[in-house]
Amino acid sequence: MYSGNSLRRTHVIEIESFINIHKVYRENRKVLNKRWLDESLTRQKNLLSEINLKRMGPEVYEKIQKTEKLTFLKSLDSIH
Repeated sequence: MYSGNSLRRTHVIEIESFINIHKVYRENRKVLNKRWLDESLTRQKNLLSEINLKRMGPEVYEKIQKTEKLTFLKSLDSIH
């Protein structure tokens, strides 16, 4: 059985990787194009689909996906 912390950690993997993909894209925009970003997000989704993530508060991830400025956060802890 997962503890509450384990559940949060598994969901954090999804959100933190999304934020970091956007960070890498922004920092390397001169050499990366939008296609790289789209392909990276697709790879992230495919990889995470193979991991049994326990979902907690999907509204947090949905908000980050829809609000670009939230991808500038240094870590998910900044949301708390």
